Amino acid sequence: MKKKLLSLLLAVAMVISLAACEKKPVMGKDATATEPVVIVHTNDVHGAIQGYAKVAALADKYEAEGAYVLVLDAGDYSQGDPAVNVSEGATAIEMMNMAGYDAVALGNHEFDYGFETLKKNMESAQFPVRVRSSTLGSFRRICTRMKTVAGEIQRSGYVYCGA
Repeated sequence: MKKKLLSLLLAVAMVISLAACEKKPVMGKDATATEPVVIVHTNDVHGAIQGYAKVAALADKYEAEGAYVLVLDAGDYSQGDPAVNVSEGATAIEMMNMAGYDAVALGNHEFDYGFETLKKNMESAQFPVRVRSSTLGSFRRICTRMKTVAGEIQRSGYVYCGA
């Protein structure tokens, strides 16, 4: 129950944080206040890349019906399936790019391959990646370590550590 509530809260926080991000317009059409908003959300995919085609198809379906669609992920996408493990998460990022993700949050498994690999993967991502500081000390330590060990990620804008 706590995990589901945390996932829901993270999804809501991501949507609110996206208010400052600009979504790419849909072929000659900008979002308006009269359009419904649809959030297609994944989390804990653990490298199950076969599901990204379904995510893209679902997002396309809602967009075709006139909805403003946000495709979000709450983390743990880069480890679990052999195809993703061998590429150290790069295959997952490639599939998420093709599926049209608008933003993702980092989970603990995105750090499994080290900061250099995380940086390389984030540079190939065509969407913003969020890291949120919280009352949990582990997330504070992650952001602090990223700022000190891989500070270039901060400057390049691929990862956002916020309060």
